[in-house]
Amino acid sequence: MIRRGTVREDGKVFWAYRKTKTRTGEIWVSRDTFLKYEASRIKYSQSKMMAYKKSQESLPPDERNYLGKYNPENGLYFIRVYASGTPRYGTLEDLQNYKLKRRRQQRDCYKLNKTKIPAPSVCLGDKHPNDPNLVVVEIRGHKVKYGPMQKLEKRRENIRLSGIEYRKIKGKKIVEKSREIRQKKLQFLRENPHLKYSRGDLNPLTGWKFWGYSALGNEIWLHPDDFVVRRAEFNKKRLEHYYAKRAAMGFIKKSGD
Repeated sequence: MIRRGTVREDGKVFWAYRKTKTRTGEIWVSRDTFLKYEASRIKYSQSKMMAYKKSQESLPPDERNYLGKYNPENGLYFIRVYASGTPRYGTLEDLQNYKLKRRRQQRDCYKLNKTKIPAPSVCLGDKHPNDPNLVVVEIRGHKVKYGPMQKLEKRRENIRLSGIEYRKIKGKKIVEKSREIRQKKLQFLRENPHLKYSRGDLNPLTGWKFWGYSALGNEIWLHPDDFVVRRAEFNKKRLEHYYAKRAAMGFIKKSGD
């Protein structure tokens, strides 16, 4: 297939294919006509893309299109938006192939940027060397992208929200994994009670004393001096909690009553 913008020997520029019921023809135009057509095409595509973005911004965040969103109306998944502002949908296989293709393109682009572009010496928020209204909004590999301060603030907010969501998911997984590990170790001790230690047990090899089991079910051993300090603090807090609970239940009168 001939790509748009290909120049022929006579100076004509390829614009597009013209399809009819009987045959497919080629449209070759002069350079000036091509530039005129191309400008109109870009302007039309930009207007369509702006209309699509406005329609998406008018929707609640959870109803907007995103990669992989399932559309129950056509039974397909959202993949991307064409330059003309037309959304593209496909099957689950199409979605997976698109993700693989995009991952390869991003990897190749990242490697190309690192080899052809020198390492940047700027950080997010640094001003453009020629335009004071622009700042660094993104650094991908060795490629630096500039934009207005509003875009940087929006990106920082998105990064902050993504970090919060990631820590929630990651923290939940860590807690579940820790609970699973602890339960396995405690189950082993229940099945082998002769291997379970009690607080204050002495290790004959090190001379340290056993304090308890950690959240992961690991053994905690303390130096005898540290054991005495921690036990005193523990007893003090337990006694304070006991009297506070008794006072809340009305068994102990507060001073001045």
